[in-house]
Amino acid sequence: PPAPLSDLEASSRAAWMAKQGLPEGKAASSADEPLGETLAELWGLPPGSGAFHREQAAERQLLSFAAAATLGPQIRAHALTCTSATGRLSAALCALRQQERRLAAILTLRNSGLRAD
Repeated sequence: PPAPLSDLEASSRAAWMAKQGLPEGKAASSADEPLGETLAELWGLPPGSGAFHREQAAERQLLSFAAAATLGPQIRAHALTCTSATGRLSAALCALRQQERRLAAILTLRNSGLRAD
């Protein structure tokens, strides 16, 4: 069976901490920290806005990368170079709308008896 998500999260966090040259004790203590807080620190989100807002900002960053990851190579490449979650989400939304229009056109052609390849 696959490993539980908490085990995967802990091992990836430990690997990242080791890569950053942080001591193991720090990695072990940060395993209790919410993933959003860890990502907020990694992405350099402002610390003064409180844990809740940092968690929300980290979740938005994560969502923006996840949305772009499901799309074509150009959007994924753009996501990697984009410096804001809003930019990544906008690009993903535009690509999804374009895909929706394309699929609607194909469906319309098929329903009318024409073939669209």
